[in-house]
Amino acid sequence: MMRYVGRDIYNHEQSHWWFVGRRKIVFSILDKYLPVVKGQLRLLDVGCGTGFNLTRLDKYGHATGVDISEEAVKFSRLRNCKDVLKIDKGNLPFNNNTFNVVTVLDVIEHIDDDYAALSDYYRVMKDKGVLLITVPAYRFLWGAHDVAVDHRRRYVARDLKNKVEKAGFAVKRLTYFETFFFPFVLLSRIKEEFAKNVADNSSPVIRIKDCPYFVNKLLGFIFSLEARFLEGFDFKYGVLLLCVARKSTMKTDIVVQKKRKKIIPLKEKL
Repeated sequence: MMRYVGRDIYNHEQSHWWFVGRRKIVFSILDKYLPVVKGQLRLLDVGCGTGFNLTRLDKYGHATGVDISEEAVKFSRLRNCKDVLKIDKGNLPFNNNTFNVVTVLDVIEHIDDDYAALSDYYRVMKDKGVLLITVPAYRFLWGAHDVAVDHRRRYVARDLKNKVEKAGFAVKRLTYFETFFFPFVLLSRIKEEFAKNVADNSSPVIRIKDCPYFVNKLLGFIFSLEARFLEGFDFKYGVLLLCVARKSTMKTDIVVQKKRKKIIPLKEKL
């Protein structure tokens, strides 16, 4: 089980290269799917952590953050995030059809029933609302970090797409990212496996490693550069996976045939 080190994340979230790069990619993609009138949106950040992303979302309208960690909520409020709630595991404490945008960044991999969580995001979202999710990719990249942060799983694109669509969403964009660092992460996991460093019952404290200023800037630049590539095409592999989906009031049923899969609108089946 992870020991949440809120102050460590709070101190690094603004400037650490990994947070900087992920934020650049997430918001550059999110911008393309938001309604034209951005100042009046209702936004929800599920698993808001220490709140830095929430301060960015607030520029699009009114942003609400929720987290199961009391410490995370406390640090979010230190960033002057006013609408932040401590929640318990289970359904979100909001009415149906409340939000235009729901962001879920590196969250559902921690949840036992990720499909139930996705269905709840669908419930609280307005029609044609936008869902943006990021998750860790590939089971073969499983390592000590996954154990430390209490992951339940890592994903491949097909499985994430199926679960998002099953919850009622229409997937609009699905791409891997953190692709430029993929070879180094893979080598690290192989080294870890040979060294047998993964402890199944460990409960380490998570610490973010500092690096020299120039190295931090360089790594942030390289990671952020992926945002430019993602303007033109999707990455076929990467350490992380990003999905953008839209809520539609007409759900579709997936009918699996012997030789092919076909999506048939429900009204056509009746």
